[in-house]
Amino acid sequence: MTCDMTEGASGGPWLAGPDAAAGRGQVVGVVSGGDATQLVSPRFGAAAREVYEAADSAAQLPDQPPAPDPALARTAPRGGTS
Repeated sequence: MTCDMTEGASGGPWLAGPDAAAGRGQVVGVVSGGDATQLVSPRFGAAAREVYEAADSAAQLPDQPPAPDPALARTAPRGGTS
């Protein structure tokens, strides 16, 4: 597709059937290359659908969040203090 987007567009979604009013569309690929005038993307296929469905089913939240790891909290303090 001809486009005047510059660096930083990589990884952006290619949408089919976007509906701005509903805020929905189907991601059919992501920007993976191009040059100064064109962007390119392979179209997602069955393998991408399988990855999406596996990630979606694994994303179910548990009833209780896991307890924080104290060792991690010590190595990655928040707020800039230790």
